[in-house]
Amino acid sequence: MAESEIKIIMPEGALGANVVADRIDCMLRTLSVLCGEKDEWPSKYGANFDNDVFMLHKFCWCEKDDCPWCGECSCEMEYHLVGNKVSLSEYYDERNKNKKREAKLIRQCGYCDGTKQRNSHFYHKEADFKVWWYKYIGRGMEYQLSNGPIERDDPGKILTLGQALEMEMDCLRSIGVIK
Repeated sequence: MAESEIKIIMPEGALGANVVADRIDCMLRTLSVLCGEKDEWPSKYGANFDNDVFMLHKFCWCEKDDCPWCGECSCEMEYHLVGNKVSLSEYYDERNKNKKREAKLIRQCGYCDGTKQRNSHFYHKEADFKVWWYKYIGRGMEYQLSNGPIERDDPGKILTLGQALEMEMDCLRSIGVIK
């Protein structure tokens, strides 16, 4: 009897809410709507805003390697299947999944070697808390508190719900929404 493989794909949150991630996502969308231009869809893309308490900057979409707002890994890689150099699409082709694969780093980019730093899309200045996203708020979120390690999955590992709520209140007070 042949062995079968079942792949289950579940939407974000299907296994329960992540209250810290949800709170941060909601805060970013709320602040973006309050501080952004209505015709630029700030609840999705973010907004450009800066005051003494926090900074917001939307993903810029130029996708240039040297852009501090949307730059990402541009390491030069070489891909091999069974010792032969192949394209990236061939390397990841489902039909080649059981073949010996090797990815070789040819040139490390500045983001990966630490010589370049991406600017965060959100920065709470007093807490020294930064958030990055990929194109849209909520997509590919990364979080960092006080220059600690970057957390890619769960901001609750580096931030409590209370800290997230306190930051949100600070931001809302700074733009006059609450006293």
